[in-house]
Amino acid sequence: PISFYSYFPARMFIPLFSLSLLIIFHKTIFIKKHVRTLLLTCGLLLITSIPILMSLSNHTLLRRWQQVSIFSNHAPNENPVAHVANNYLSHFSPEFLFISGDSGMKGQAITRHSVRGFGELYLIQLPLILAGFYFLLTKDRRILSLLTVWLLLYPLGSMFTTDTSAQATRSIIGVVPLTILSGLGTWYLVKASSQKAGFLGKITALFFFALL
Repeated sequence: PISFYSYFPARMFIPLFSLSLLIIFHKTIFIKKHVRTLLLTCGLLLITSIPILMSLSNHTLLRRWQQVSIFSNHAPNENPVAHVANNYLSHFSPEFLFISGDSGMKGQAITRHSVRGFGELYLIQLPLILAGFYFLLTKDRRILSLLTVWLLLYPLGSMFTTDTSAQATRSIIGVVPLTILSGLGTWYLVKASSQKAGFLGKITALFFFALL
């Protein structure tokens, strides 16, 4: 609940992500022994959301949205829907993730959010992320579903803005699933390498991945 008051994109991300959690883990969440915890959580969420709900009456809740939304500020000849679609896809582009970051994206006026010449992630993380996906695909598809939904939702913070491409700070929530996948991929590759090699192979694998 506190995240609602930290940064505006959280107000878009958290409700949809919470709904996804209920859908993915419904068999666990709605069993009898967890119902009390669920009710307490919903009650806490409702109480802490009262100030936000009250702000609807004086329009302060949507003030920031009106300032940055493409639907409020687009040029007369611009298609807002195409703009949103382009922004969304740019969050998954190699340029944004691994090559140049948001400072190197087309039309990005604010360049202080990433190091020039570097992506938001290191290129070495790409095979680790893929390995993490593969590991979860074979071992725990519910967690894979959770992280996949997280990744699909992470552009929400900047896809509707007047920015012409992905913006690092508004989409910072994507750091979490990508880091988890990188970590799982590293663990999986180290384990797989050590199982197929002797003692020297294990030491070599651990040393190599430690350098990452």
